[in-house]
Amino acid sequence: MSFEEKRKSLRIPITAKVQVIKGDEEGIFFTENFSRGGFQINMEQPPFVGTAVRVEISLPNTDSLLEAKCEVVWRQEGLGCGVKIRQITKANQAILDAFLAKQSKS
Repeated sequence: MSFEEKRKSLRIPITAKVQVIKGDEEGIFFTENFSRGGFQINMEQPPFVGTAVRVEISLPNTDSLLEAKCEVVWRQEGLGCGVKIRQITKANQAILDAFLAKQSKS
């Protein structure tokens, strides 16, 4: 089974500003794509696979700021990393789901 086949949700190309907090380090980056369960972050020096990060996502063209706890599931130096959402409130998940549904129809 390929990596694409393992994904449970469609990836949608979305550029969103995301603040990544890892311990006492933080930085502002941008996403490449999004799905219900995770997203890709563009960054030169991504955290290692298995690293837990907290994120604050500013969805484009909305006033929504979503917070979630994530885990790095893949990384490529100079490109970025993929993160899986591990913990998100039901309210924030509902906002994300509605946003992604609207984007997939665009």
